[in-house]
Amino acid sequence: MFWVFFRAKMVTIPANLEREAEMPSVQVRKKMPNRAIAYYASILKRIGYDIDKILGNAGISPITLETRSNSLSSTQLLAFLREALIEARISGLGLEVGKFITLKDFGILGHTMDSTATLGDALNTMGIYHGITGEIWSPQFDFTPSGACDFTLDFHISAETYEYFFVEEALTGLLRLMEQLTHCKDVSYKELHLNYEKPAHASEYYKLFSCPIYFSSAKTRIVFDRSLIEHSCQNADAETFREFELICNRLLHEMASAEDSLRGKINRALLASPTNPPTHNLMARKLALSPRSFSRRLRELDTSYQKILDEFRYNQVITYLEESNISLDAIAEMVGFADKSCLIRAFKRWTGKNPSHYRVN
Repeated sequence: MFWVFFRAKMVTIPANLEREAEMPSVQVRKKMPNRAIAYYASILKRIGYDIDKILGNAGISPITLETRSNSLSSTQLLAFLREALIEARISGLGLEVGKFITLKDFGILGHTMDSTATLGDALNTMGIYHGITGEIWSPQFDFTPSGACDFTLDFHISAETYEYFFVEEALTGLLRLMEQLTHCKDVSYKELHLNYEKPAHASEYYKLFSCPIYFSSAKTRIVFDRSLIEHSCQNADAETFREFELICNRLLHEMASAEDSLRGKINRALLASPTNPPTHNLMARKLALSPRSFSRRLRELDTSYQKILDEFRYNQVITYLEESNISLDAIAEMVGFADKSCLIRAFKRWTGKNPSHYRVN
C-alpha cells in the first residue's frame, strides 16, 4: 500500500463564521488569475449558492469574472472564500467543491495525465507539471521504493486559515480524478489519517471516503492500496504521453524563464491564462500602465498587442499540431478561440493553410 502525507495545516472554521472576525494576516506574494475565483464561482452556482451576493459581500464586481485572465489579489480571493463559507453555512464546503474537479480543468496537463501508464504515474505527472495551471496550490508527490508516497500541498498564496478548505477539496478532488483516469466507480482510499480533530461534519467524511478515518493523528496521510496506484489508466498511450510531456516541459520552462522585458511580461500573462487572454486594456492594467502608455511602449518596439497575441497563439497552435494528436476542438479551447471554426480562420490568416492539412503534411 502507499502512504501519502499532507503537510498542510488544518484549521477548522465554524459554519457560523462571522464577517467581522479578524482576518488572518496575509502576505500577498503575487496576484492570482481570477479564473481561480471564476472556477469556484461556477461550482458554487451549480450547487445553488447566490454568487452575486458572495461577490458583492467580498467587494468583487461580477464584471471582473467575465474575462478570466484578469487578476485579483490573494486578499480578494480569501475574502471570496470567507463569504462563500458564510453563505454556505457548512464547514465542509471544500468537500463539496472537490466533487466537481475534472481532468478538463487542468487543460494540457489533464491530457498528459490521462495518457500516462498507471494511476501512480498520473499523480506524479500532476505534481511535476501542476505549475503550468497557475492555480492556488500545487500537489507534490514523492514516491519511494518501499511503497511510501509523501504528498504535500504547496500554496501560492499565504492562506493558513483557509488551508482546511483546500485540503478537503484535494481529498475529494483526487478521488474524482482517479475515477476519471481509471474509469472505475469504486475508487477509494484504504485509510485516512488526519492531523486535526474530528469536525462537526465528520459524517460527510465517512459517506465520501468509505474507509477507516483516524482524526487527531500525528500527521495527515492517505493510504492507497498498491493495486490502485498500479492500476492502468484507461487512455494510456506511451507515444501520446511523450508528446504531451514535451509540451508541458516547454510551458513550464517558458513560465520560469520569461524575461522581464515588456514582451516577456505580456507572454507570462498569456501563459498564465491561455484559454482566455486579456483584452488590450486589461493587459495594460495588469502591467500597471494606461492603455495609451501601453500602446506607445509597444509602438516603440515596432509591434502591437494584437501582433504579440497572434504570435503567442500561433506558437501554441503549432506546438499542439506538431507534437500531439489533440483534436482541433480541444486546441481551439486551450488557445482561447470560441470554437474550431475561429481557429481555422485564424490559422489560414497566419499561414494560408488549413490546420488539418498542416498536421498531415
